[in-house]
Amino acid sequence: MSVSKRIILPSVVLALLGGAAIQQTTSATTVQQNIADLSSQAINQVKISNNTDNIYIKTGEKLSVDYDGPKDSAPIVQVKDNCLELTPRHRFSFNFFSRNTYTITITLPQAKLQSFSIDSSNGDVKVDKIYADKGHISTSNGDIIISNLISQFGFELSSSNGDIVVEHNNASGYDFSNSNGTNTFENTTVSNSFAKMHSKNNVLEINNSNGDIVIN
Repeated sequence: MSVSKRIILPSVVLALLGGAAIQQTTSATTVQQNIADLSSQAINQVKISNNTDNIYIKTGEKLSVDYDGPKDSAPIVQVKDNCLELTPRHRFSFNFFSRNTYTITITLPQAKLQSFSIDSSNGDVKVDKIYADKGHISTSNGDIIISNLISQFGFELSSSNGDIVVEHNNASGYDFSNSNGTNTFENTTVSNSFAKMHSKNNVLEINNSNGDIVIN
């Protein structure tokens, strides 16, 4: 048997075993519907954990979660102690040549939240409006784009690889740190380490390792 065949055969066996494990895990788990209408639920916190999907947050009359991907990839959605929680399904994928382009769309009522958090490994985060006492958004690989950020006790944004853009905000202070990218504050280019404080009560802290920071 040639060397190439000795290498390929174990790989095929592992792939088949892995596929079987995936199928067994998926079939044994209750799958959240692609659209989760949670209009009867009252929440004051949002906590999102994500592996590979894009996330879009918008405001509306009713709380709901929509997912445009396949059912077996949909996030697990639950409301617990007035907290909307989204967690990814623990699946192993052998597809090395493509990246998920699915989007989780979350519709939130206009009411103020006590806390808001997103932790994402790989995917863009787009938010129409955040209205919360405090919170953070962190992504290892993806852009963070926020149209309107209203907080009371501060907010943190961080990305290891991606741009961070905030169009409107009510922060009383700003603290930027950027390893490789351009910082723009109110249409003016500023230094990689930039701070401006009117008050420390509601500081917008932004850390970026590789990407631009734009605050208007």
